[in-house]
Amino acid sequence: QEIGDFINGMTSHIEPLPDGFWMVATVNGQFYRLNPFFGIAAHDSLPVQTYNDSGLMSFKLDPNYATNHWIYAYYTGFSEAPECQDVFCNLLVRFEIDEHAEHFLANPVTLATFPMVNLGGVHNGGGLAFGPEGSLYLGVGEGELSDEMTYPFAQDPNFNLGKILRINPNTTEMTQVALGVRNPFTAISTPDGMVIGDVGFTLFEEVDLLPWEGEANFGWP
Repeated sequence: QEIGDFINGMTSHIEPLPDGFWMVATVNGQFYRLNPFFGIAAHDSLPVQTYNDSGLMSFKLDPNYATNHWIYAYYTGFSEAPECQDVFCNLLVRFEIDEHAEHFLANPVTLATFPMVNLGGVHNGGGLAFGPEGSLYLGVGEGELSDEMTYPFAQDPNFNLGKILRINPNTTEMTQVALGVRNPFTAISTPDGMVIGDVGFTLFEEVDLLPWEGEANFGWP
């Protein structure tokens, strides 16, 4: 049964909800609560900036979504944070879903901001996964400057670009747990760790495993 031809934009992520509905999001920032039998139940949107890889990269339900109704979205947009005044930023924002409201993305809390170093809007990353201890893991791209080899952000611990970050959703404390990724755009949780899909340079793509509570350097550049 085809149920998604009415959705405006390229789908970026889908998550099943505890009530049997689906949460569907598109790159251009549209969110849909979808009844798999009857179509759209509710619609909301975020003011994202879409250019090349930019837009809504991903979202993730909180492990305790059934009780707290939290979701986490990673997208390109505007922020009042000082580091984002003159550039677009990639934002990690938590929302509370109001399932009884037409516009259901409520109570936004910004957990992290990442100023974009490349105005071309590429290599933002976006892989999100929850670890067994409740931490949120985020893959952040290195931004792909044209002279990447001169500015190896992914190997520099002074920057969060090109890193896998472990974030405490309650305190926003953030720790770099892996270096050397290029564009970790997707991820899943497994019993062994976070499995990351990373974009290769010219010859191949890469799938990495980051053990929970472990650290790694995946070698880029």
